Amino acid sequence: MTIEEKIQAVGDYFIEKAEKGDYEFLFCDDNVAYIRFDSKYEFRLWIASGYNYFEFFDTIIPEQNALGFKTNAQKRKVWNKMRPMMRLYKKNILIKEKELAVEKLKKEIKNIERQK
Repeated sequence: MTIEEKIQAVGDYFIEKAEKGDYEFLFCDDNVAYIRFDSKYEFRLWIASGYNYFEFFDTIIPEQNALGFKTNAQKRKVWNKMRPMMRLYKKNILIKEKELAVEKLKKEIKNIERQK
């Protein structure tokens, strides 16, 4: 087996685990979702542009496209498993962060008003 074949086999391993939902969803922002396989291998997926551009990127696997979806069915399966996690995270975490930021701004406004 060549090194390229070994790299491809590693990429296929992670894609298969992603299809099964066998990963830990760490967090996401508006652009990227962060996941971990086997309690140690972390990957980023581009989510900002929705399903059409949903893809692993900036991976530890150097071979071009070694960690890429081979079919739209694979991509759709992983997207559909991950999307509820992204929505829940954004709802529970990102909204709370924004609410805290609003509260902080309200306090700053009150402090400014007191200085008048």
